[in-house]
Amino acid sequence: MCSSDLQAFMAKYPASPYSPDIDLRLADSRFHEQNYAAAVTQYQDFIQRFPQSDLMPRAYFWMGTALVKEGKMDEAAPDFQKVITQYPADSLALESQFSLASIYFEQGNFTQALAGYSDIVQRYPDHRLAPHALFNSAVCEKQLGSPDKAMDDFAKLSQNYPQDPLAFEAQVQRGILLEKANRQSEALEAYAKAAQSPDPDLAVEAAFYHADLKRQMKQYPQAIQEFNDLAAKFPDEDQWVVTALAQIAKCDEEQAKYDKAYKAYERILKYTKDKTYQAATLKHMKALRPFLKKTPPRAKPALVPTPQATEASR
Repeated sequence: MCSSDLQAFMAKYPASPYSPDIDLRLADSRFHEQNYAAAVTQYQDFIQRFPQSDLMPRAYFWMGTALVKEGKMDEAAPDFQKVITQYPADSLALESQFSLASIYFEQGNFTQALAGYSDIVQRYPDHRLAPHALFNSAVCEKQLGSPDKAMDDFAKLSQNYPQDPLAFEAQVQRGILLEKANRQSEALEAYAKAAQSPDPDLAVEAAFYHADLKRQMKQYPQAIQEFNDLAAKFPDEDQWVVTALAQIAKCDEEQAKYDKAYKAYERILKYTKDKTYQAATLKHMKALRPFLKKTPPRAKPALVPTPQATEASR
């Protein structure tokens, strides 16, 4: 039934035993229409009219969710709290706890957020929200200045939930923390695992971090090879390919191989038509020219062919 049909039913049969269900369905329809203000009003109407209904947890939960969609976090928090305290046996109590913790998270109250997420992980390790709660717990610990605890939780996520998409993201975040702690070999291992992600955006990010850490460790041949592999494997990831090619040039510059660095920058000009990337690359090339053994002709960026030029070439 559409919203108008549900409203017509409520107007015609206000005392029907089906009225609570219809009233709540009307609120739900407003929510799915993304008319969140109207949904909140309808959920409030339901709560006032049917306070004894066993559908109350659902009304409070979705009213809170609608308020979150409107950005009204402070108003949403009490609705989730009511589900948790008044209806602890309802299946939405756990969902409400996660939502409430997420409000604290968004507000930067990482201590309270961590308490909510950790409780979910401890009491409901098999629930679908457990991996997300564990990931967010690790982020909270990182924000609270406990990187070792954060690393442990990221590792637990990958170990306990290896099939969850967040397991790969956890490895990236763990690698970053390990790198900051000067635990390079462990960081490389974490990045390598994350690079196996089926998500190409995450895979290319992890592959880049792995190669760049090799560069920082002055393992230049391996780093250059990995950057080249990245550019070949992810040719459509423009930002990462350009950055990888720039890092190849940086590897050569750090070894005083300026001619090779210059050629790496030339590869960027041949690859990208992005004017911002081109301008930055030309600036680097200009700075290198005094160090070259043989001054090459000034490089020109690749141009997008015009219709006239294409026609003339036929």
